[in-house]
Amino acid sequence: MAIDALQAAKHLARDSDWRYSHLEIQKALYVCQMLFLGYKKKPLVNGTFEAWDYGPVHPYLYHCLKYFGRQLVTELYKDRGMQRSFSA
Repeated sequence: MAIDALQAAKHLARDSDWRYSHLEIQKALYVCQMLFLGYKKKPLVNGTFEAWDYGPVHPYLYHCLKYFGRQLVTELYKDRGMQRSFSA
């Protein structure tokens, strides 16, 4: 069963010690999705990725993280960022 893209992004950000930007999380999650599909023959995260100008983007995740802009996704993402993302 696939997991929520936002939860996967949170895991990636936490494992990087909160040093990923929004764009880096998108690309890393896309690579994880492709590797998982190759090995397990099923998706890692729910939803689909789209081809955008700067690389693959998960639209749901984009709308949740767009508030960070070019800044690093910080630990605020654990608390306020997620709450704000869900209400947007």
